[in-house]
Amino acid sequence: RWPAPSRPARGRGDAAVLISEELEKTLQRAVDRAKAGRHEFVSPEHLLFALTSDAVAGDILHHCGADLDALRGEVDGFLADSMPAFPGHIAGPDGAAPDPSYTLGCQFVLQLAASHVQSS
Repeated sequence: RWPAPSRPARGRGDAAVLISEELEKTLQRAVDRAKAGRHEFVSPEHLLFALTSDAVAGDILHHCGADLDALRGEVDGFLADSMPAFPGHIAGPDGAAPDPSYTLGCQFVLQLAASHVQSS
């Protein structure tokens, strides 16, 4: 799970990065989608799925020509059909699916975004 917005997150080079409440909610939606599918990992596709429900990102995607409902449906279908899932007999401490891990690709996307924010 990503830190609350009031706490700094450590990024590349140990520079502190504060994340907004809106970003934290978007990241949590990505994790929630992964958990709902019992996925082992949170991938860039999970982030894209979550971003289609984010007001600012959704507006940007819309102005780039994206049909948000179609994109959300396509990504959701891809996640349902293509992501490795935990077997049904494996459960976390609360009896639900274990927490997914962020893929290296997802970590890279988040680090790249943080670098862009820090350099602006």
